[in-house]
Amino acid sequence: MRSPRKPRRLVSRVYLFGFFLLISVWIAVVGVGAAFGGLKPRREMPRRMLQHLASDLAPLVDRPDELAAALSTTSAELLTALSIHDASGAVVVSADGEARPIDSSLLPRDGRDVTVLEEPRGHVVTMPGVEGLYLVGLRPAFDVPIEKPLAIFGAVLAVLALVSIPFARSIARPLERLTATAEELGRGKLSVRSGLRRKDEVGTLALAFDEMAGRIEALLRSEKELLANVSHELRTPLARIRVAVELAEEGDLEQARGYLQEIGADLLELDRLIEDVLTTARLDVGHASGGAPPVRLQEIDPASVVERSAARFRKEHPDRELRLAMDSALPAVHADEVLLRRVLDNLVDNARKYSDGAIVLGARAEGEAVELRVEDRGIGIEPADVERLFEPFFRTDRSRARRSGGLGLGLTLARRIVEAHGGTLVAHSEPGRGSTFTVRIPAVTEPAPAQGTALPFQR
Repeated sequence: MRSPRKPRRLVSRVYLFGFFLLISVWIAVVGVGAAFGGLKPRREMPRRMLQHLASDLAPLVDRPDELAAALSTTSAELLTALSIHDASGAVVVSADGEARPIDSSLLPRDGRDVTVLEEPRGHVVTMPGVEGLYLVGLRPAFDVPIEKPLAIFGAVLAVLALVSIPFARSIARPLERLTATAEELGRGKLSVRSGLRRKDEVGTLALAFDEMAGRIEALLRSEKELLANVSHELRTPLARIRVAVELAEEGDLEQARGYLQEIGADLLELDRLIEDVLTTARLDVGHASGGAPPVRLQEIDPASVVERSAARFRKEHPDRELRLAMDSALPAVHADEVLLRRVLDNLVDNARKYSDGAIVLGARAEGEAVELRVEDRGIGIEPADVERLFEPFFRTDRSRARRSGGLGLGLTLARRIVEAHGGTLVAHSEPGRGSTFTVRIPAVTEPAPAQGTALPFQR
């Protein structure tokens, strides 16, 4: 088995990228400066400045005091040692009084206006209009050695190196935490969460990841609940069937027959539960695939669906009061009559389980839709549970009692069916005052689609 490749550390990559970016900017600046002749003017500046100074100071040669004052002032402003020498190299006037004579061979001759001094570093220029006098400038402040910018650049790099480390860590650390969380989730620790709370893209990613992990945990928990509920719902009727078979084998046919009616009711309930599971799965598959919903649409009268659902309920539960409240005229709807009846049957049966008084089954036209509602005055539902009513396998009553038991798929299936018809199913409830479930389905505004064209499976 190949060992997993160790990923490159993001901190190093971010840090090195910033360092490389800084080097690139420096090279670009130097290159652009060289391309536009930036170094040549730098070398020419002392010579040109001295020539301008010589032109300004030449008229003061006949006024020694003013010349000395001007030379001193200019030298201080430019941070440059200035002095005037004669043809022999001797000092005539010095700004600081410390100038030394220079070799006469270094003075400009043979028509030259400027010469360069190597030691001490400087320039010598002729005084225009004055024969035999020369202006000398040593160590100009603007002639900066290359070591200084290099030192500055090195200091900048050092500061950036220190500052960039926490910056790189601030980017890499949450991603490393997300990676560790994802690995733990992959190993089966479903309760793990990143817990990152940041107001940036990484925070958005962490929040989305935590929500995804929560949905996965809820889904797997629901699957476990499904297995537990199915096991419970199957165990009771199977146990009765086993008892009936054993009694029949022992010859006690009369006692075995006594179980048949109850076993028949259990089998009918199991058949309905299995059908709910299969229909929910088919609706989910159709929704996930992006195809047509698995319903057979046709133009039907919603009043007939309501009346048939009421008739079924009254026949099966003659001891319970069911009131009808319908408008005198209802627009037609495009619907699968079998599935729409299943929605109403489910809602009415739920109202029976969780209430003892009369149940109201109503229908009315509401704008461009038909609104079907089921009302009861039962125990009601807590506000926190109302939000979760339509989650698969969720039940407000956690008991396994036969009166209120089940898989918790009825309302989930009802909403999926209504949504497959382009409608909505909402619940409103108050504890101790009852519940109201409202179904809204668009009324007919155009011809019904061809029957059966949107049926990816056979019922």
